[in-house]
Amino acid sequence: QSLRRATKWTFGELLTSYEEALTAEGKTSARQVHNICEKWVRAPFPHLLSKAANKIHRDDIMAILTFTVQANVERTVNKLRSYLAAAFQRAIRAESDPSLAVSIGAGYGIETNPVMATIRVARFDKARERVLTDAELAHYLNEIEKNESVQSIALRLGIRLGGQRIEQLVRIPPQAVDMASNQITLLDPKGRRQVPRKHILPIPEQVKPLLEKLLELNKDKQYLFCNVKEDSHTSASELSNMVKKISQGAYCLGDIRRTAETNLAALGVSKDHRAQLQSHGIYGVQDRHYDKHGYMAEKRDALGLWNAHLDGLRTGCRI
Repeated sequence: QSLRRATKWTFGELLTSYEEALTAEGKTSARQVHNICEKWVRAPFPHLLSKAANKIHRDDIMAILTFTVQANVERTVNKLRSYLAAAFQRAIRAESDPSLAVSIGAGYGIETNPVMATIRVARFDKARERVLTDAELAHYLNEIEKNESVQSIALRLGIRLGGQRIEQLVRIPPQAVDMASNQITLLDPKGRRQVPRKHILPIPEQVKPLLEKLLELNKDKQYLFCNVKEDSHTSASELSNMVKKISQGAYCLGDIRRTAETNLAALGVSKDHRAQLQSHGIYGVQDRHYDKHGYMAEKRDALGLWNAHLDGLRTGCRI
């Protein structure tokens, strides 16, 4: 059935199959890929959707990217280019990879990736460097602790657990929380993983009451961070808007994660242990095949330091 899904092997079907494959693999980027393709490809270039995918050439991709550049959405340009390149590359690999053939189809007949004939706009790849000051961080903590809404608790857990990716946090089921062993398990699908990596964290004392409240509210729901009126999880975009409102545009949700790592470094937590705590950079041969140490003691120590630091900021007494 999956192999028959693409019957005409068009560009439009290629995009849809790619989005569906990302969703099936649990990739948190799936929704963003869909939204960007809807706005910058499907809506402005409907005539390209019915064109055979192997007939899409550099000029077609350039038309799409040029249109996006003219809209002054700089970061979106390179994101869109990356998503299109990945979709075409997956279709090319599916010709000889059985698992990809099932997920996206193996009849597109694409010989070369047309996106790779375009150039990534380097000046649009500005890395964000914003780190909250102690005063900003104390204000942020006080604002997200003003109420007990599911959204506020999500933001509180995100920072109290060391700056976790909100997209991953809000997708966990109630079963991911084990109060008996004081552990919470996130799934990290980042990178080229076919199967998400289990990212297990110890539960600090400051976090226990928050998780107990969520379990009381949503223990029978599909998600721990379940919306009140529907059986779906709180969205990362909703939380992002909350942070923008709190900061009045001075910083964004992504800056919270960077602030956590920067402060953890200042507190003396090593780079390797910060990587384990935030689950980033753990992709090499050594990590995949040989280093199976869970680093729970190191993560527990780091979270203890971090939460003491946050408590100190809130009371005006920095450790």
